Amino acid sequence: MGKPRIYRIGIIGGGNMGEALLSGILQHRLVPKSRISVSESVISKRRSLARRYAVFVTGKNRRLVSRSDVVILAVKPQQMEEVLREIAPLGENHFVISIAAGIRLSLIERHLGKLPAIRVMPNLAAAVGEAISAMAKGRHAGRRHCLIAEKLFQSVGETVWVSESKLDAITALSGSGPAYVAFFIQALREGAGRIGLSDGLSLRLVQKTFQGSVSYLSKEGIDPQRFIKKVASKGGTTEAALEVFRSHRLFQTVTLALRRAAGRSRQLSKG
Repeated sequence: MGKPRIYRIGIIGGGNMGEALLSGILQHRLVPKSRISVSESVISKRRSLARRYAVFVTGKNRRLVSRSDVVILAVKPQQMEEVLREIAPLGENHFVISIAAGIRLSLIERHLGKLPAIRVMPNLAAAVGEAISAMAKGRHAGRRHCLIAEKLFQSVGETVWVSESKLDAITALSGSGPAYVAFFIQALREGAGRIGLSDGLSLRLVQKTFQGSVSYLSKEGIDPQRFIKKVASKGGTTEAALEVFRSHRLFQTVTLALRRAAGRSRQLSKG
């Protein structure tokens, strides 16, 4: 896939995801710094972004829009309608990408008109270039817009294309997923402390175990169930622990948690 032409980039919102995307774009040299703008409402954050990245930073969203062709909406869902009202109308050459959970493309199009729009669900791993971003195109987005969005979000990890109807489930899985991983790491860490290991050693062992296991699964390309069988010998220590997970219906609990999260995403959806 060839490198698409990317014009002036504007990011509304300099929080965790906005800054991660800004950093990825700059590290991959997708556009010169002079063609990137960020708007952020918090003064201290504006100063930090300007100092760290040497890009144009403003507190006025309309000013950012006037300097941008591609506008990335990296604000909290509850702020979105206010931001959309503020920046409307956009010019016919503008293209919008939203990373706000639960904000449907129909809402963006209702406020901003028949312009190209793409909705993306990344995750916090974007901050270290390891995100998986699910992308859904709006009715007016063409191939060029998809290529631009892909290139931008591939600067912080991998991308997949889905229908917008899948994004609530994806929000529950990979959008919220880093917190589940950290939750289980914390559970193992605390459990290890109760069987005699120090906190620092426990955390180091758990983190490296997760990293190594994910790397093995990825490089070998094997199914997780086969991987389990490689580790768990009949009557051994691993099997003893797995039996506790099974008896406490861990799989069913995880499914219930995903359903709950996806349901909450649907409740929060606007559009």
